[in-house]
Amino acid sequence: MGWTSSAELAVVYLHTMSLKCESNDQPLREELDKITDDYADSDKHLHDQIALIANLARKYDASISLVHEIKPCEPNFTCYQHSFFMNENWHVILGREFIQYLVETRLEEIPIADARDDDHILYISWRIEHAGKVAQGAVESKWGRAHLWRHGVFELPRRYGDSVRFFRHISKEEAIQAFHEYTK
Repeated sequence: MGWTSSAELAVVYLHTMSLKCESNDQPLREELDKITDDYADSDKHLHDQIALIANLARKYDASISLVHEIKPCEPNFTCYQHSFFMNENWHVILGREFIQYLVETRLEEIPIADARDDDHILYISWRIEHAGKVAQGAVESKWGRAHLWRHGVFELPRRYGDSVRFFRHISKEEAIQAFHEYTK
């Protein structure tokens, strides 16, 4: 299958409507980059991101909505942990190298028309940059060290890239088993 660009996705969405259709709005994505960068340095700023992103979603008529606010007392987790370990407070921080290992050894790539809740979506620039999961006709993903959002496929910070691939969901147990094999 291979990576799918934002232009190719727009055509597919018009035919499948399985996920929310939106354009790859570069100004929106660049503003999301700025907000997630500028407001990530303190707990107070993390809370400020919510209102700023909500205003930005209205400005661009985007479908971005908050799923879970990360509170200062909560343990942090990565987008990879959210997508592959269902938000469990797992003791190991997962990186893109492990996700690439899953792509090569475990994950079954699927066309976006076949994507359903809990399936995985990977974003790239020149390497894997971000992961999310399909949820209620949208994508659910965690941006940086901050909050968990539901959004259209290309309603996320620009730094995550313009190409995506979809993969069938694997269980937390399968992902943990793969991690143990990966670390050997």
